[in-house]
Amino acid sequence: MDVARRAGVSSATASAALNHPEVVHEATRARIAMAIADLGYVRGGASGELSAHWRRTNFATWLF
Repeated sequence: MDVARRAGVSSATASAALNHPEVVHEATRARIAMAIADLGYVRGGASGELSAHWRRTNFATWLF
């Protein structure tokens, strides 16, 4: 996770800061927020890469 690397925290800490901010120290949340702003991170945004065709069509679901 680029945000965690930029903030100098683990990916678990970055995830906790986004999903359960009350359990992450305020200074750490501030570093993560700064990393998010620096990277232009958009929560829930598309990655820019499409899934393989068989995943987008649920082909694997009915095949397997």
